[in-house]
Amino acid sequence: MNLNITNIQINNPRSFFTPSPNTQSLDISDNNTRALNLLSYSYDGSYNSSPPTINSINFTNTSTAVKVTGISIYNQLDLSINTNVSNIGTFFYKSPILQYSIAGGFTVSETDLTKLITPLISINGNNSLNSTVTFTNTTVNLANNTLSTPLFLTNPVLTVIAQNALLSVTNTTTTIPNVIIDQPSFNLAFNTLKTLISDSNIDTNLTNSRASRFTSSVYGTDLSGTSLSTMNSNLIYNNDKSILATSSDVSYRAELPIVNGLFSFPSTYNSTDFTTTTGNRRYATFIWKMSTLLFASGRNTLTFEFKGTNESFIVDTGSNNVITNTTRTIVSLDFNIVISNTNTVISDTTTTSWINGALTSTPDDLQFKTGNTNNPNAVLISPPLGLGTNPIGTIVYTLPQLFITNPGTVNGYVLLRVGLPINSGFTFSNILASLTSK
Repeated sequence: MNLNITNIQINNPRSFFTPSPNTQSLDISDNNTRALNLLSYSYDGSYNSSPPTINSINFTNTSTAVKVTGISIYNQLDLSINTNVSNIGTFFYKSPILQYSIAGGFTVSETDLTKLITPLISINGNNSLNSTVTFTNTTVNLANNTLSTPLFLTNPVLTVIAQNALLSVTNTTTTIPNVIIDQPSFNLAFNTLKTLISDSNIDTNLTNSRASRFTSSVYGTDLSGTSLSTMNSNLIYNNDKSILATSSDVSYRAELPIVNGLFSFPSTYNSTDFTTTTGNRRYATFIWKMSTLLFASGRNTLTFEFKGTNESFIVDTGSNNVITNTTRTIVSLDFNIVISNTNTVISDTTTTSWINGALTSTPDDLQFKTGNTNNPNAVLISPPLGLGTNPIGTIVYTLPQLFITNPGTVNGYVLLRVGLPINSGFTFSNILASLTSK
């Protein structure tokens, strides 16, 4: 159907109109139907009754990928899009002409002809759109860290909607390949987890302190008795490092990946094979730097709270394993306390052993360093308290009172190493640590 309208006086070439196919009239209203900048105020205006057609969509991903646990992800998605479309109007167009979106992300609209690269044509001396036109927008931002809900999408689908002045709409979808938008993981790795060991303080005024991630370096070693000297202790965890079994950096081959803001161990993720030769178990190690006043005050209850989980912990007394109560995941927990009076970070020369965090019978020796020597002092640590009765996700230990002769020169560190089996049902987002007086 065509509407042929004559002798309509247009006082403002950008006035808004609504075509009415039922009455063969054009009603003036504020509905974002816009007239082109006409050369004459008396013209024939025609409207094609068929909907617009999106002939082709070509796009280029202009975003910069970042790595979280060696996996390339996007915290922001920017595209350069070229859209060829037919029948969006002749003398009038409906705003927005085109809309680009992905699920959960922003919608970017072409509200005028700014991005139109097809020249206008002349009909009876008036500017008119060609029957087929092309829009090119090089700055289509569909996701960034200002979204109210962090976005997680693998191979997101781009949706493009077109409309003309008769309100007909059409949409076309196409997959954006090889893209993982993982804002929860980006936020965890670079915002939630501390990026400096010195920021991860547990002091006399703070509880629930956030950790920094530390390298685990347990590839090819037995969990029990692994010394801190095997760890790359001078570096905070480097997310650029590959964690695959074939990684050139051996110390990262058994690290636990982060997926959708959670520490987990899927066997594969986006076609990446995470299986290793370490007994199908991967690890994440967390470190907190503690103030000297904390040690001098003799606080002696240590609590680790696993965030992002709805499970409690129980203990298999026969095997000294920590098991989650719902998914029945066997979680390896090992922790240590290191005290040094000279080093600003843990020294590679520190010789000390990990404590099995699931011991339920005989207390183990917690060996820590109180001087600038490799001779550790041994103290007794009690088994974890009240497993299965503590609040969800928490595990509590009783420590001996730790008094330092010369606290002004002491640096203290708490380390916790968590191991999850392959395809574990147990996941967590972060671990908070607290030290309180008993």
